[in-house]
Amino acid sequence: MNDSSIEVERTLTKIKTLPLFKAEERKWGLEPLIFLLIGFVLLAYEGSAHSLDVVSETIILVVFLAGLMGVTRSIGIPLGIPLSAIPVVCGFGSMFMDSFLILLLISRTNFEGEILEVLKFKTYCTIAALVGGIGTYFGEVYMLPLCLKYGMREWWCMLPFWPPIAILLSVLAFLCSRLKIVLAATPLVRENGGGAHGAARLSWQDIGEFCFFIALLLYTKNPILCILSLTLWSCFSGQGDDLIKGVWDVDRAVLGLLVFALLLVHAPAFVLTDWTLALFSKSEGWYVFIPAFANSVLAGALLSATGDFWTEALILSTAVQFMPFSSLVGLMVFKPKEWLSYFKTAFPLMVFWFVLCGTYLFFIWKPFLEEPFYSVFEKRPALVEAAELH
Repeated sequence: MNDSSIEVERTLTKIKTLPLFKAEERKWGLEPLIFLLIGFVLLAYEGSAHSLDVVSETIILVVFLAGLMGVTRSIGIPLGIPLSAIPVVCGFGSMFMDSFLILLLISRTNFEGEILEVLKFKTYCTIAALVGGIGTYFGEVYMLPLCLKYGMREWWCMLPFWPPIAILLSVLAFLCSRLKIVLAATPLVRENGGGAHGAARLSWQDIGEFCFFIALLLYTKNPILCILSLTLWSCFSGQGDDLIKGVWDVDRAVLGLLVFALLLVHAPAFVLTDWTLALFSKSEGWYVFIPAFANSVLAGALLSATGDFWTEALILSTAVQFMPFSSLVGLMVFKPKEWLSYFKTAFPLMVFWFVLCGTYLFFIWKPFLEEPFYSVFEKRPALVEAAELH
């Protein structure tokens, strides 16, 4: 029996021995009770989800996804996984899990090897998560508001991006395979299925909860109904603290930025508001690169969509790779002294993605694939809500 067969057998054995239910202690306290009351209040607004403005709907979806990560979080990097497989896992995992959580895992994992090699690896994983996440409309916070502006809430709406994503992840996997680093045995590197940070071992309940609520989002396309259901379930099942911890630990920074964007949209005009809106929402065409380089999350939330979804998505998915502050998530992985190293590694990959995805969209997708695709799925990207900035 060769090594690969042995590894497959070990993996199957671990799957077969997964416990049915979570083993951690259930908790009911004041904070979950408050969330439960909020859940009941949301019942009154369940039917008005799509009447919200884009930034408000984005905030609700981010809270839902972060809370879901808190309720079901029991992940770690399996010991012995090939280094080349990690960026692929980061890319496809980011389509359904918050890239903040995935990259938090990477940033807290110890690697043995030269510092520059480790920084390259973290850069590859960051780009994999940031670009791979656009494979679903809710996968990346910077792309989510743009998708909502075009009414793209279907499970298939971002499938056209999968071919260039697959090519990029393959390139990143190859680059990682050439690095001379190894995973160190830490609590974040699981050998026997134990969770990260000493968390309980992954259970079938975790898997079931995650699949159910993601399916609920894809089926209903109603963020208020989803967060209502998650809130009620987490409180009744004694996981309210986990939900709160997920929201606070994973997405408090991006939520703060989105609330800032919401205030900018609705705040009375003053110098800072006018200047910020002029930078982030008045730019059109290729000029969107300028605010997106500064921060793609804020640019995606405030962007005045012009009707060309594919070009705007290309710009955002390219600019988000520029520097750690462009994505916000990069600030969690890279210290300021490491930004130059990140830029040197990320810039060629950013250019590669721009050329790859741009070539695919304008010379393959639009001329040959767009019509057959929408003859099956019908609903095209169509601007349904212009950003009301004043």
